[in-house]
Amino acid sequence: MKLKLLSFDRKGAEQAVKEDKVATKVVVEILGHKAQIESVSGRLADPPWWPEDRIQVWLDFEKPVGSTLSVGISLPVKSYTQDEFLAAVRREGEHRLNVIQEDNRTKRELRESKEQKQKELDKIACEIKSLVGLD
Repeated sequence: MKLKLLSFDRKGAEQAVKEDKVATKVVVEILGHKAQIESVSGRLADPPWWPEDRIQVWLDFEKPVGSTLSVGISLPVKSYTQDEFLAAVRREGEHRLNVIQEDNRTKRELRESKEQKQKELDKIACEIKSLVGLD
């Protein structure tokens, strides 16, 4: 379904027409990457993982950030003004994206280290095969 852009306000909300209804698309910037707020929902506590009720927000990035397409964040349950909510989404989104990027960086470094070690082992094995005439 195609959306027709009607307006864009300074706070990042776009209004579009979809089947004679007005849909609002809220875009926030997370660490220099544009992300659309896809959903906002209330979630009940689910101990031990989620000891308190929370507001769950899903962000979809306009373009992949590394291997990340979207991210879910949790905010404390309270009444927010629009500015407070968007600031909280940006702050928590930046934190969550930093955690994801650091985790991905750590995994990549570990994988690269293992690949390098495997190359060294393969080289030694190749030398041994050559030494005993298994070429």
